[in-house]
Amino acid sequence: MRFFMENRETKRDIEKDTQRLLEEKKLLARKTGKILYEQNHSFVGEKERETILRLLEDKEHLEDLTEELASLQERFLSEIESQKILDAEIKELSKEWSDLLKDFGKLLLENYSPVFADFLGESFAEYETQKAVIKNIEEKIDTERAEIEKMGFFSKILNQVKLSTTSANLTGQERKLQKLYVDVGHLGVQASVFTREEAKDFNQEILEAHTKALQRQESLNEKKVLLANAQNAEQLIAQNIDAIGPKGSFNKKTIALEKQALDMQIDIENQYAIIGEAFIDEKVGNEVKKAIKKTDDMDDVLFVLVKDAAEIQKTIRNNEKKIAYIDLEAEIATKERQKKHMQQNIIQNNENIERLKEQNEGLSNKITAAADEIDRLLRDKANLAKEIS
Repeated sequence: MRFFMENRETKRDIEKDTQRLLEEKKLLARKTGKILYEQNHSFVGEKERETILRLLEDKEHLEDLTEELASLQERFLSEIESQKILDAEIKELSKEWSDLLKDFGKLLLENYSPVFADFLGESFAEYETQKAVIKNIEEKIDTERAEIEKMGFFSKILNQVKLSTTSANLTGQERKLQKLYVDVGHLGVQASVFTREEAKDFNQEILEAHTKALQRQESLNEKKVLLANAQNAEQLIAQNIDAIGPKGSFNKKTIALEKQALDMQIDIENQYAIIGEAFIDEKVGNEVKKAIKKTDDMDDVLFVLVKDAAEIQKTIRNNEKKIAYIDLEAEIATKERQKKHMQQNIIQNNENIERLKEQNEGLSNKITAAADEIDRLLRDKANLAKEIS
């Protein structure tokens, strides 16, 4: 106590230290309770053991769900990324295939043979017609350009508009011809004539173009199958994700599951603390001054925890005494101030009494003088009354 008196701590400092010690004691209790449970110690009751086991199993289940959800999300994102890559590859292959079909169709039309008539007859007639249309437009453009060269400045400007319209028509017809090449290429790769014996006598360039178009079509179809598989996998994974946890996004589900697991862990820690506190209280008791003795139901680890808890409890009790001492000092100081104030009031009251006594004595003298004066006045009054009668 002398050390305490000489190194005065504030009440706030002591309360903060006590709070820290209580938290340390709580931690020791949790550790003690956990060890008692894991050791299957007889101190732990069957009901307590069942409660902790259920909480541990529920927490493990929540953690498994969280891991499963994370794994599914990773697979989901992987499928999305695969689809992006496949989409890009399909677009590139589709363009290459379209170009190959166009080249193949152009070769078929430019090298038309009666052997192609069964699948190419109508298209060849359209091809001939389209070529004639394009040739006529090209001749018309040549004529309009020649006429414009001979015109004056303003006439040239007006006829340039006409020429632009004709040129746009030519572009549209050429685009139509390019589409015809692609359509014919489609017909060509589907034609059975290329699987017959006579196909070996076809133009080599046509055969090579046919082979390239077929190969690119196969590659494109393979990619489309892979894309469809990835889309199906994405849908299945999304369904599995929806089935886990509460409704909502992946982040919402994860946060909810992690919070539930954390709440479970807090409940488990509280159960450990209840068991540990009861065990420590039984071993330490109220007599914290006595040395803690190791009993048969304590191993070395438990014994150390109990001793540490006893030391903490001892310090807490000492802090409680310090606070009580400070409170007593404060109460004494308050009483001293009250006492001093009352003493000052008594002194003040005595001074007031003396002053009032002096005032009363003066008033008494004045009363006597007034009474003598009244007697004199009454005599004068009586004499006057006689004289008047």
